[in-house]
Amino acid sequence: MSSFFFRSVSGNRAKVASKNRSSRRSTRSPRIETLEPRLALSGNPLFAAVQRANVGAGSSVALSPVADASVNGNNPYANYGNTADLLVQNDSRSYTSDDAESYLKFNLGSVNGTVAKAVLTLTPLAVGRSAANLTVGVQLLSDVDDSWVEGSGGTNTADTGPTTWYNSPYGTGQYVTFAGSQCVAGQPLAIDVTSLVNQGINANGIASFILGAVSNYGRNQAVDFASRENAKIAYRPTLTITTSGPAVPAPTVAKAAAASNLTGNTVQLAVLGSDGGTDSSLVYSWSASGPAGAALPTFSASGTNAAKNATATFHQAGTYTFTATITNPTDGLSVTSSVNVTLGQTLTGIQVSPPSVTVAVGGTQQFSAVGIDQFGQAIGGTVSGATWTMTGAGSINASSGLYTAPATLNATSATVTVHSGSLTANSAVTLSSSFMGIKDATLSSLTQSLDADGSINRTDLIAILRTAETLNGGVLSSGLMADLRTLLADAAALKIPGYVQVLAGDIINGNTANAHYLGQSLGNLTVGSSGSQLDKLVGKWFLGADHPATGGYVYSTVSGPLFSAGTPTHNDEIQGYLGDCYLISSLGTIGDTAPSAIQNMIVDNGVDAKSGVHTWTVRFYNNGRADYVTVDDKLPTSGGRLIFDGYGAGTTNPPGLWIALIEKAYAQWNETGNEGRDGTNTYSAIEGGWMADVDAQVLGHDAASYSLSSNSDLQALINGMNAKNAVTIGTMGVSSLPYGLYGSHAYAVIGYNAANQTFTLYNPWGSNQPTSALTWAQLQATCDGFVVANATGTQSYFASMVIAPPPGSSGSSAAGASTATTTSATTSDSGGSETASSTEAVDAVMASQVSGDSTNTTTVSDVAEQSDAMSALRTFGKLRAAVDSTSAARHGAISAKLRMVAIDRVFETI
Repeated sequence: MSSFFFRSVSGNRAKVASKNRSSRRSTRSPRIETLEPRLALSGNPLFAAVQRANVGAGSSVALSPVADASVNGNNPYANYGNTADLLVQNDSRSYTSDDAESYLKFNLGSVNGTVAKAVLTLTPLAVGRSAANLTVGVQLLSDVDDSWVEGSGGTNTADTGPTTWYNSPYGTGQYVTFAGSQCVAGQPLAIDVTSLVNQGINANGIASFILGAVSNYGRNQAVDFASRENAKIAYRPTLTITTSGPAVPAPTVAKAAAASNLTGNTVQLAVLGSDGGTDSSLVYSWSASGPAGAALPTFSASGTNAAKNATATFHQAGTYTFTATITNPTDGLSVTSSVNVTLGQTLTGIQVSPPSVTVAVGGTQQFSAVGIDQFGQAIGGTVSGATWTMTGAGSINASSGLYTAPATLNATSATVTVHSGSLTANSAVTLSSSFMGIKDATLSSLTQSLDADGSINRTDLIAILRTAETLNGGVLSSGLMADLRTLLADAAALKIPGYVQVLAGDIINGNTANAHYLGQSLGNLTVGSSGSQLDKLVGKWFLGADHPATGGYVYSTVSGPLFSAGTPTHNDEIQGYLGDCYLISSLGTIGDTAPSAIQNMIVDNGVDAKSGVHTWTVRFYNNGRADYVTVDDKLPTSGGRLIFDGYGAGTTNPPGLWIALIEKAYAQWNETGNEGRDGTNTYSAIEGGWMADVDAQVLGHDAASYSLSSNSDLQALINGMNAKNAVTIGTMGVSSLPYGLYGSHAYAVIGYNAANQTFTLYNPWGSNQPTSALTWAQLQATCDGFVVANATGTQSYFASMVIAPPPGSSGSSAAGASTATTTSATTSDSGGSETASSTEAVDAVMASQVSGDSTNTTTVSDVAEQSDAMSALRTFGKLRAAVDSTSAARHGAISAKLRMVAIDRVFETI
């Protein structure tokens, strides 16, 4: 590659240089004569000895300097390589005075082709008063002078290392000049240096230029150009090289990639390229892509000229794309060619599934033949033409492979054999008087057949229980009860999923919640229980049919996505007419910070084949132990719209169903006694609570509760937000709070601004949000406590933070604490539950159905007036804010029927 340098030296300038640099430049005195070209001049490749890359022939490229610097005779040991300017100056004040010259270095390694034009663009920053009398020269440096160093600025004590006045290089040969009068500050100046580039074609790929004065000395004859360090990118120097004509042609594909001689595990590949002549200098490289996860083929040759013909060896059947990359190593240019090859599976072996099995007398076992291909991989589908035989007790269908054990145990084993051509495989059958110890023949045979795939899933277990309902005349005998318990004891061996084991245990071994079903007495399963009772227990635990009492609302079937945004988020919160803000806020913050914790707690069971009902099984933790309930696709509504979470939405495609389903499951789970509440299957039972309980019941480990009394509490809140933990906060139990807050209400803390130390709260209503982010002082003035839930660790929390719903509410007395604990907590802490200042409490009072009370003085007109007011207020999103504790007491006399009328009228307005 060539080197370019600009430098012009007048007669006087040569004298100065000779005098001041003689000690350092004794072997290279200044030369003004023309340098004899090393290679041919115009029309030859710019740098034939350097590999081409990046910039093709017949195009232009603007290069930035890789180095630039100024030197000054007034400070001969100084280096100005890191400044924003490049100075050219003649000064008549003294012989060596302030003469200055500058250097630029460009790397031409990315240029390909013959130089047609070279233009150096410089931008003057400042022009001296006498610059019109200045002539600036641009001169090329030779290769031996290309090693000058820019340096980083400052003054040196010796003329070694970075370029200084004393060790700076000299230009040689002709130069290009321009007048200082052409220089205008801020206006780019284009200098045609094509003649310099073609003056001598150098071989190191570096183009270095000198900028110097070639006129006589004169005061203030100076021009200051922008350097590559200048803050204004547009001012920085550039060298634009325009090339013409390719130096070396790019390779082409003479014969496209082709495949032949495909065998069971190899294929022959061939391709041919051309570089305008023969292909002897070309390099062929092969690559392959194929099925996801498959081991890719290997090649007998690649990366050589001989690899134009190669053998690919497969390691798995499938469709592959083979690509040949043909490269000219001289210039790095390449071209590709591809061919697709599909390798099918060849049957080379056979296996029986299962390879061994125990079959109860009178039972059946379905066997299947699995084909094995040339790579030892299973072949999908049925092995064509396979036939079945057996020896020993029992019989087998020769075409289907269904084995039937004898009705009585007259032998202990059998061997089943599958045949496919010359291939055979066996399975060992052990005969047993019962399957997995299940004595009843029908139940044993059914369980065995359902276990043929290696596990008993939820659907299988429901089928077993429903079959048990019909046996023994529809009465549960002691033998059947024992068989069901044996089935449960064999859960691990039968690979029954954990959640299915728990639900089956609630049916077979009993649960406190079995005392009632849809408000009627039921009881645990015992010897003598009817098939109808067992069917109701299946419906209760596996089908979510035991709906929580709603206080008069109607259940309607809903359909829609589980998560509206694909994953759980607090934006799905729309708390309705239920005082469970603590639950909704906790779920929203966990969904934001640990979405998998929510996703993993819900199992989508799909639609039950018998009932046609869509169900979900929901997991909660009781002291760290997983427990489960199932809910169906029916939610409480009024006037065809959701009344609790998802409030106001229709039943078709409402916002994500996950919170409403968990809310329903939480009400059902209360009946187990594991929530620490009143043990009823009602929505009202879950009103009022503390967020830490919910966090522990969802995550499986404790959350931490804090007051807002100290700086350590502030730091705990900040740490929780920075760690992206689930953070909730409860307001004080007062009727009126500033900043748009509501008393005795739980909020999610969804944001923290470290710059001004403010916290953003989110109202689970989905509306009536706080008016602004709140400072720590504002939180202290309005809130009682907050909770931080860490999804990766365990912490202790204080049950005493739990408080009861407002007096007169039909809700439970506590969440996760006894009534006694809650009563004491009510006097000391009120964060997180609902009070009569919100409609949640109002509705709880309204649901009490005390209209028959002789002390009731509320008239029908009062009710109508209240209904109209509620409707209007709801229209403006201000119902909750408008209802205070006084009106709540008044509404306490409204009957459930009138309440429904009021709510229906509210729905009519939205």
